[in-house]
Amino acid sequence: MFAFAPKPDSSVPPRSSDKSETKTPSAAGDSAAKTSAVDLPSGQPETTSAESQVPTEVVQTLEQNPESAPSADSFVADSQLLQRWYQLVEQLSITGVAKMIAEHSVLRAMQLPDVELVLSDKHDTLLNDAQRQGLSRALQELLGEAVDLTVSIAPIASETPSERKDRLAQERQADAEVAMQEDATVQNLLSEFGGKIEAVRPR
Repeated sequence: MFAFAPKPDSSVPPRSSDKSETKTPSAAGDSAAKTSAVDLPSGQPETTSAESQVPTEVVQTLEQNPESAPSADSFVADSQLLQRWYQLVEQLSITGVAKMIAEHSVLRAMQLPDVELVLSDKHDTLLNDAQRQGLSRALQELLGEAVDLTVSIAPIASETPSERKDRLAQERQADAEVAMQEDATVQNLLSEFGGKIEAVRPR
């Protein structure tokens, strides 16, 4: 959906989008960093290299909130369990606080009947035994098996379902705006009537 308001003597300025790459810090590994000396020209310092990897989910979270890097004790979920949890959360037939707990959590382990979640410490006030039981019943109904749910609280470095939902919505909005700016028919109408795009709503 778009709307434009006529402006007799106006033209649509080109839309520019500045994309800056966010450098993400490497996750700390269990092994010590291996360094090697390199012969450098006089006046230049030696450089060191660390053998470490940053999980994809951590990178996505940092791109969404670059000013806050995960602390050393932040929990990083297994990528397969994380994708599995995204799917389960989308299929849950609950609402309210129990659903919010699911959306702000990641899956630590799942070996039915045992299901272990980690809830972000930013949303720890959501958790109580009644809400945990409600989420446990919803999972049991969805999975068709008994569920023994435990929920711990910790900082989370991985992208939670809630963060993923927000990121995808932002990406759809940005894509819709770019598509509208590049649409020849839209640009012809704007040029002819001296209008401007006031809002774009992705479907």
